[in-house]
Amino acid sequence: MRVSPQDTALLTVPVRELEQNCRVVLTVPGKYSYSIWSGVPAIEEKRINSWPFLWPEEALTKTLPKLREQDQGCALVSEREYQGFKKIAVSPGKCAAIWLSEIQRTMTPVFSFQDIVLYKATGPETTARSEANLQGPKAAP
Repeated sequence: MRVSPQDTALLTVPVRELEQNCRVVLTVPGKYSYSIWSGVPAIEEKRINSWPFLWPEEALTKTLPKLREQDQGCALVSEREYQGFKKIAVSPGKCAAIWLSEIQRTMTPVFSFQDIVLYKATGPETTARSEANLQGPKAAP
């Protein structure tokens, strides 16, 4: 099997960036091969369906905050594939509707190649603000 130089780069360049920048990773949508090839473990305790619009709310409310608290926690996102899934989703849930925007809002892009972007956790203070935003406003006493 022959792989074009562009396809070879799409497979190897992000792997090098994961190895250099990350200790744990969330891949969106479910690109677990990058975790295997880089040796950087996935953050999820159990595999999340590759179809991001079937992800449980727990993935957004627990997994993403846990990722942002990790030293060298990263999210590897294929925006093209995410948008492709979004375009054909019949009934996107709350989690899927805000998943990508929540990563973009709370994490820092450190690498981009073709349609793949690697985001890195920005610190505990951002995590605390994000969790408060996800839970909504507090009721007045």
